[in-house]
Amino acid sequence: SGGDPLLQSKFMFEFLTACRSQGVHTAIETSACVPEDQFAAVLEIVDWLFIDLKHLDYRKHKLLTGPGNRVILNNTRLASSILRARNKALVIRMVIVPGINDGDNIRDLADFIKSLPFVSQVELLPYHRFGTYKYDLLGRQFPLPDVESPRSEQMEKICRYLEEQGIVVASST
Repeated sequence: SGGDPLLQSKFMFEFLTACRSQGVHTAIETSACVPEDQFAAVLEIVDWLFIDLKHLDYRKHKLLTGPGNRVILNNTRLASSILRARNKALVIRMVIVPGINDGDNIRDLADFIKSLPFVSQVELLPYHRFGTYKYDLLGRQFPLPDVESPRSEQMEKICRYLEEQGIVVASST
């Protein structure tokens, strides 16, 4: 839909509850940047949760996205505990943006994931510029005009590193 479903957390809770009552499998993708009480309610009824992490460093995350990442990381920890207890899936997703969230951030990502009680897998997605035309249509400047997609070798190297850390990785290279 182009937006975080948990920005409408009351509706999402009601919607997911209705789906579950009809035997429909539930999944959401979120930035996890919502108040903990709203997030926790959804964790009790979702079957698959995809959390998009942008950057592990608080200051860099704030610079790149606006808000810091404390709420996001705390909610990710909460999701890890609750979904482990419920035997449900937690997938951490990260778009790899060369020069922005590769390098030391990958080590920090591995350390963070290893600190959690449970993560089903990590999905790494290569950054792309497919949506730049939307900025043109809106008369806005694209925020990363000089950033290119990561090379497949770079994505493979990141995947190997995370796998060496004992993390299950899926990559869309």
